[in-house]
Amino acid sequence: MKIDIPLPAFMINLISFDRHGNIIVKRREEGHSWVRNAWNWMFASMTDSIGVGGGSFGPGYMSVRNSAGTIYSGNTSTANRSHATVPYTSGITSSTTAVTLGIVVGRGTTDFEIDQIALANLIAHGTSANQLSYQAQAVPVVSYDPAAKAWTCLHNRNLVNNSAAVVTVTEVGIMRTCPCFSTTTAVSMLMARDLLSSGIDVPVAGSLQVQYEMKMSFVGID
Repeated sequence: MKIDIPLPAFMINLISFDRHGNIIVKRREEGHSWVRNAWNWMFASMTDSIGVGGGSFGPGYMSVRNSAGTIYSGNTSTANRSHATVPYTSGITSSTTAVTLGIVVGRGTTDFEIDQIALANLIAHGTSANQLSYQAQAVPVVSYDPAAKAWTCLHNRNLVNNSAAVVTVTEVGIMRTCPCFSTTTAVSMLMARDLLSSGIDVPVAGSLQVQYEMKMSFVGID
């Protein structure tokens, strides 16, 4: 029996609140934009492969690239593999306000490309103009639907607008941090980036809740 399961499908839930906690906008969009980092990380993690590329990134290379542009391929040693063991400070869950892991948002409008390594215009953590205060991202909630034979993992992050003006979010993404083709460096890399159907405003003293609802059907194996 052949089993063909791709990367998980996901939906993006966005809820904008005013300063009093009232919902202004509630939207649900289909996400579909895993980038090359995600595909290469999955292959490396499943196969325990070493990198192939010699410092190159793109079609035909088994490597990952962080948001600063540094490429990791680790093709000289069997020790430089994608590690399955991830400390709490790595992965997608973020216990801090950092934008190097977890859900991130931006103001860019550039079309999606598979080799993108960062949001087009990342919204920084802060209280100045066009900045948002990233809240800690909790451990995701995992659930199973026995009828559909599907697992769902829900990642959630809140962002607060403590600036003096409205901030408009037009793109969202997921950053993951883990050793990948490097035994000494936890690589912070973009895993997915989606351009929203339209911008969503976060009012002054208001907040934005962003959820990545990842789902995988196990009908083919169960």
